[in-house]
Amino acid sequence: MKTYQIILISLISTLICIFSGAINWTVQFIVVGIVYFFLCALISLQGLRPWQAIILVCPFIIIYSISWAFFGNLFDLPIVIIPFITGVMGYFFTLKRSRKIIYIRSLVASVLFIIFGLLFMHNWFSYASNKNAYMRYKFPDIRLYYKNGTKFNKKDFIGKITILDFWHKSCGLCFKQFPKVDNFYKSLDTNGIKLFAVNIPIYDTINERKILDETNYTFNKLSLGQTISVITEELRIRGVPIILVIDPEGFVCYEGAFFDDHYIFINNINNILNKIKKKYR
Repeated sequence: MKTYQIILISLISTLICIFSGAINWTVQFIVVGIVYFFLCALISLQGLRPWQAIILVCPFIIIYSISWAFFGNLFDLPIVIIPFITGVMGYFFTLKRSRKIIYIRSLVASVLFIIFGLLFMHNWFSYASNKNAYMRYKFPDIRLYYKNGTKFNKKDFIGKITILDFWHKSCGLCFKQFPKVDNFYKSLDTNGIKLFAVNIPIYDTINERKILDETNYTFNKLSLGQTISVITEELRIRGVPIILVIDPEGFVCYEGAFFDDHYIFINNINNILNKIKKKYR
């Protein structure tokens, strides 16, 4: 294989790996890992030098390293690192091996990597998007109302674990998440746990409150009775959907995304609730 062929393959593989990110980070992580595993394995099978394998990997790593260095996006970090790991594996897996052994190893490695990628990236996303989620501060005295206009009493937090799921009318992800939140709420022992979907009104408060009333969701509903600046200043919420978990003493102990999938171990809402229950048992 000539140098110009290696460069051409390198450019094509870089484009494939970059555009796979248009699907999502998990798919890109898996595609990048498998592509560079097989490309470096090919270099090894051709009897070429390790530096030629480096030529294959360098363009993608340089592009994503620059992106990560300038924008500091934690989501990209595993995608920057994984070509090194799978590239080295691909190169050395094939050294002085029969083709049958190489094919078997490559197939097994690909299957294991797909499984690893699915588990790892979901948990990495949970970590990276909620790295500052754990805190402890007294829930502020903001005005929340039930759908009938009755004011919610902050004292209702005391003695119970309370989950507030903030949303607003123009948030598509919020509506996509509601079925999961509702199924989660149905699975809870609601004697000691309360869950409220809290509307942040942007336009017409009355009409926005009615949106969830027309659904069959079983969780409770509240609406913010103040301007949106209260959310950003006193609760430090910068976007939705986001949940707040309030302990039995009325302190916010988690402020982040909602995850309850069994394959997500980091920031899983069930783990968070279990820790609070143990503390106040």
